[in-house]
Amino acid sequence: MQEAINSISHGQIPEEWLKYAYATKKSLANFIQDFLHRINYFQNWVDSGIPASVWLPGFYSPRAFLATIRLNFTRKHKIPVDEIELEFDLCETPNGDSIEISGLFLSGARFDRELNSLAELNPRQLHDELPGIACTPQNVEEKIHSNTYICPTYVLLSDRKDMEDTPGGNGHFIMEIPLRIPSDSSPDHWILRGVAALCQLN
Repeated sequence: MQEAINSISHGQIPEEWLKYAYATKKSLANFIQDFLHRINYFQNWVDSGIPASVWLPGFYSPRAFLATIRLNFTRKHKIPVDEIELEFDLCETPNGDSIEISGLFLSGARFDRELNSLAELNPRQLHDELPGIACTPQNVEEKIHSNTYICPTYVLLSDRKDMEDTPGGNGHFIMEIPLRIPSDSSPDHWILRGVAALCQLN
């Protein structure tokens, strides 16, 4: 109890709370604000139905939500789940079996909405909010990416270990999003920039 009181008095989340909370590096004040936002979001979902754009960072496990999209699609079309992967398209209007996800931030670069591609950050800019992303289940062999940077997406980046976590690991990795890049650049340029998408900022 005393440890919890000490943490709260210093504006930090008590360790006992973190055992049951979603992954976060926020201060206590920001955590409470974010937590209440999540409660209101899902209450609106219950009251009004599935929103047109799903706020991915609001889930305790975003990766589990994406897995559910695949599972529902394979059950509907009677297709083996290992033959289906999710394709992520920015600025595309969802249709059919697609679901739009939103709420992600880009670190290390910005997304140029006019050119629909990655661009260098503006001066003093640290992050850029990504537009809505159409999430569509499709056959594995249909995925073709050219002139793109395969952007890793994480719940948060707390240390180097998160950056090195693999898609099959138990860390903060969620998915990979293909982002179009300028014709005069290469994926290596954005890799060196450490470009990644995040669900949560500190």
